[in-house]
Amino acid sequence: MLVVTAQRSTTVAPDVLMLSGDIAVAIDEKFELRERRVDLVVANLAEELVAFICPRDRKHHVSAQLVVGTELKRIGANAAGPEFSAAKTGVAVNTTTMRAALAQLLQDGARAPLQLLTRPVSPKKTPANFGPVIVITRGANTLQLYEGPGVVRTFGVATGQAIYPTPAGVWRIVDMQRNPWWRPPDSSWARGLKPIPPGPGNPLGTRWMGLDAAGVGIHGTNAPASIGYSVSHGCIRMQVPDAEWLFQHVQLGTPVVIL
Repeated sequence: MLVVTAQRSTTVAPDVLMLSGDIAVAIDEKFELRERRVDLVVANLAEELVAFICPRDRKHHVSAQLVVGTELKRIGANAAGPEFSAAKTGVAVNTTTMRAALAQLLQDGARAPLQLLTRPVSPKKTPANFGPVIVITRGANTLQLYEGPGVVRTFGVATGQAIYPTPAGVWRIVDMQRNPWWRPPDSSWARGLKPIPPGPGNPLGTRWMGLDAAGVGIHGTNAPASIGYSVSHGCIRMQVPDAEWLFQHVQLGTPVVIL
């Protein structure tokens, strides 16, 4: 059987569609007054053809993604901002119309190719609508918020000191807290320290945006003079008003590229 779409022309054999021997025989005997059986076969075959041409689990469109290279300078960003893979528009077939047309073609016994009507399927994410991406440059102690390829704001930050470096890589925000408690991490530098409740003395300021890099987050600080320097224990410190602004413009899952 010849199946023609706007993109390809395919000859489909019964065994490809996983049809049983009985169904294949019934198709051959279509004109031998077995109309009820033929009606059933036509419906089944049309359904099988729809599933073969447009399987439900196949995604024809491709969304843009952050590019992750093997070199540090190409881990999701460069000097011009985040890098994205190209998005691809897909094609979808109206399966209801397709099923009816195939059934009619099979019932009539026609052998002419059937041209199927398709519609474009837009990718869910393109570079233009990708959403927020944070790029942190440790050498310059800056944090930039992008909306897709366009920079929205640039902030001065503090990053990790040499013995407690902020980890490079592509991470994501996995925890967001307003007025967080500070709790001492399991590290030698915090040994003997007690938890600190929300308030002016809290080293996290008023906002916490935790990453999937263990123990690392973006947060405010009660030491504003540290901004611009590599003095933290791995986290990214911001001025309290800056952290509050950023908190309003990101979400769980926002990518964080650390260079």
